[in-house]
Amino acid sequence: MGRQHFERIGHRLALAKKALLMRVAKMEARGILEAVPAADGGTYREYRLTARARALRILLDDAMAGGRG
Repeated sequence: MGRQHFERIGHRLALAKKALLMRVAKMEARGILEAVPAADGGTYREYRLTARARALRILLDDAMAGGRG
């Protein structure tokens, strides 16, 4: 997951705006997501995985791969 705008995330997950706001806030508080300035210089914020979340993703991918076969 690279940078993604809030509306794009909501559309992909088919979540109501309020539900998405709550989930994003929880993930930011837990250090999973971080808000960054828009790549195109716009006034909105984009979200990306933190280094902590990217490291966890690598571990999960490895664990899933180990369970196959």
